Amino acid sequence: MEAYDYDYAEAGSHDASAFDGFSPFSPMTEEDYSHTGDQAYYSRSPTYDNPPGGGGGGALPNDGRLYVCLAPGCNHSPFKRVTDLDRHYKSVHVSDEDKEKFYCDYKKCPRSTDPFFRPERLRNHLRDYHKEDLPKKGTKSTVEWLRERNVQPKWWRCYTCLIRIEIRRHGFVCPSCNQVCESERQSLREGGKSKR
Repeated sequence: MEAYDYDYAEAGSHDASAFDGFSPFSPMTEEDYSHTGDQAYYSRSPTYDNPPGGGGGGALPNDGRLYVCLAPGCNHSPFKRVTDLDRHYKSVHVSDEDKEKFYCDYKKCPRSTDPFFRPERLRNHLRDYHKEDLPKKGTKSTVEWLRERNVQPKWWRCYTCLIRIEIRRHGFVCPSCNQVCESERQSLREGGKSKR
């Protein structure tokens, strides 16, 4: 594949002075581009390599690369992970009409008509506003915390898909993603303990 030289002027505020005198740019190849519709300016490159000797920042994920948003006028600093660049692009450079929408499924909730644009925001809403038993990522639910939650004996919500799963029909395995309901959450429902 043909490599493209990177021109500092194309990157707006992403210039060589931001990198303490070393030349951090790797050549761009066609594989580096990730076109989204007709928005060809969105790219996962150019990538910056870590400077020789570690550059004072320690090792970065993804083989020491940094990922730049090339949207016109965007002067966000480079990202360490492609997923961070993807999330930035979708939340900042995509219009609300084109974004994926996540609605609360409680009919009387104002957010049932006013969507979230990221699934983790809906998950937080369900946990914090509706007091559902969706634990925070990377934490173990305590018995005390679970007792304070709004636990429905007939359904549970998949942590990944955020859909309601009817226990009578599907048990404790999500039919959409095969995620298994955590044992602590199952126990609350099997014991019939519910706040409503």
